[in-house]
Amino acid sequence: MVSAAIVGGLALPLVGRVGVEVARFRFTSGGSVTSWLIDRFGYDTGMFLDKLLTACVYSIKIAAFALPFGMILFGVAIAVFMTTEPVGEAAGATSK
Repeated sequence: MVSAAIVGGLALPLVGRVGVEVARFRFTSGGSVTSWLIDRFGYDTGMFLDKLLTACVYSIKIAAFALPFGMILFGVAIAVFMTTEPVGEAAGATSK
């Protein structure tokens, strides 16, 4: 369990750096998608849908690259809690 905490602690900065770099890749729907949306739905609605598409892609990227980061933090927390012993009266307390 101690080795899991050490490995998780060492992997956390590396996974975090990779996630940050990938999440910062710029996404644009491109001129062809924007023009198709404008032609299909009109200027106001097409521009709104283009911004909505971009926001959806950013949300998916954030969720996809936050998952490994969160899993490592969860693993480290479990390893730390499993290696620590209860202290004081709480260790000897019994539920009624």
